[in-house]
Amino acid sequence: MYKNNRNIETIQKEPISLGVAQSYLPKISLIISSHNESYYQRFIKSVEDSIGCSYELIKIENPGKYSLSEAYNTGSRKAKGEYICFVHEDVIFLSNEWDVECINVFEKEENVGLIGVAGCAYKSTIPSHLWTDYSFKFGRGRIYQGYKSYTNGRKLELDPRESKTLLSDVVCVDGVFMFTTKDIAIQCPFDEHLFTGFHCYDLDFSTQIYLSGRRVVVDRDIYLFHASNGVYDEFFFDYAKAFSKKYICKLPLCAEKIPKTTFIYIEFNVWFDYIKRKSCNLIKKIGKFFARFIYNKKIM
Repeated sequence: MYKNNRNIETIQKEPISLGVAQSYLPKISLIISSHNESYYQRFIKSVEDSIGCSYELIKIENPGKYSLSEAYNTGSRKAKGEYICFVHEDVIFLSNEWDVECINVFEKEENVGLIGVAGCAYKSTIPSHLWTDYSFKFGRGRIYQGYKSYTNGRKLELDPRESKTLLSDVVCVDGVFMFTTKDIAIQCPFDEHLFTGFHCYDLDFSTQIYLSGRRVVVDRDIYLFHASNGVYDEFFFDYAKAFSKKYICKLPLCAEKIPKTTFIYIEFNVWFDYIKRKSCNLIKKIGKFFARFIYNKKIM
């Protein structure tokens, strides 16, 4: 396979004639919502050094103007590639020809709809993030996670099983890396009406594809460095609640066969974790209120 470093504008201007049209079109469209040029330039260099197929870069300039759902849907409509990769700009690829691996999975495995590097085989009914569900032994994949300085990273092994498979079926994957086909991305668009920020867009996209009857998988042969520890701000659980409400009739979901008692055990514990987090937030708010009250008293 060959590498094609031309950008999308160049590719669109290429003359297309019978017999050679496909050779001028990219195999993969990489869609990036970008807000930091230095991260983006580092990302481009990583792609050039690691990718094996022809590709195009679709950069959506996004200094907070669009939600990730809107940015990714815009990129999908522009894409010329047969495959689409939604990926964060603070990523460095550690695997060579990771794209070839993804395409092989689509061509050789049955009914695959989405590939990620980190995911969870269980999704609770209770509003929660993937890290909560990971704690119940359903995490799959691995990732090298660091900081914005691209230093002091740590290897995160998300799969607690002793015998790990290279390919694992999951319900949802983390949005740091999502590889699919253009057809599927158009058939299962990101919900830009409900997920208007930067949270849960990946859970929703994964779940749509999973519920469409396709397989969502994590591939351990794709290894990358992510210069972020994730951000779970005050808005996260608002979107998590919206996700749970949207799929209330379908949740919980599990990509593996487990006893009914295990479902009950997990749901109870995720609910307990949710209540604990809500209580902590309430205590923090009360603490801040009294801190302001005491401060105002002192300056009066």
